[in-house]
Amino acid sequence: MVGVRARRERGYGLKTISTGELDRILDDGAEISEYCDLEHIKVIPAQPGLRAFRQVTLRIPMWLERKLSEEAKYRGVPRSSIVNTALVEWIENVERDRAELNRDDPQRA
Repeated sequence: MVGVRARRERGYGLKTISTGELDRILDDGAEISEYCDLEHIKVIPAQPGLRAFRQVTLRIPMWLERKLSEEAKYRGVPRSSIVNTALVEWIENVERDRAELNRDDPQRA
């Protein structure tokens, strides 16, 4: 289930729609505002540097480039999006693991 809530026709209560239902609605190009709880919108403030980018050159094995290209094609996004997502997930895991190590052994901090 996703965090998008649908208003019931009768105007009372909210129901949750599945990701499959949301995907179908978006794929059909339908308007989704009727499915959103607009009274409880959470605004996330912008973070400095969040939109700043730097171009880098990577040397990767050809097999990895093919796998990245296949995944990008499957998802319908640029290959750079796949690389960025993978790197973000990797660094989040590294930071989580490091925090756990430091919590368990304060001398490592």
